Amino acid sequence: MQFGVTDTVDPADLARAQAAVETVRPLLGTNPAALVVEAGGERVTLGTEQVRSLVKLVDSVAASSPVAIRDPNDLTLDDAARLMSLPRSVFDRLIGLGHLTPRIFAGEPCLPRAEVLAYIDRQARTRDEALRDLVRFTEEFGI
Repeated sequence: MQFGVTDTVDPADLARAQAAVETVRPLLGTNPAALVVEAGGERVTLGTEQVRSLVKLVDSVAASSPVAIRDPNDLTLDDAARLMSLPRSVFDRLIGLGHLTPRIFAGEPCLPRAEVLAYIDRQARTRDEALRDLVRFTEEFGI
């Protein structure tokens, strides 16, 4: 999903976030393993990549750029392939055939986890129905 957040961010909050980023930005140049941040009387340890992501987010909001947030329930095509123990190319084909509908995040297709699980369930029901039909057919015709 992509949305503009500058309409919903209080300018005073944004100014405080920008000030915090300017304090943290030089520390990132030393490439620490983690940073300990005190906020609201609580200490929070953040990994360097988490801090870099927060800095990017604040910079983007300050520049009024749209911010893209990947739904945590979305699967990359590689994630979906691992989940179903299939090659990624199968998902490219399923998308091409219209069986699955991807979302695009950062230029890459992602699939809603619920849609992948529903597809797995539909395939299992279709397979079970076909097997029942085959058993009925063999019993009916004595094969």
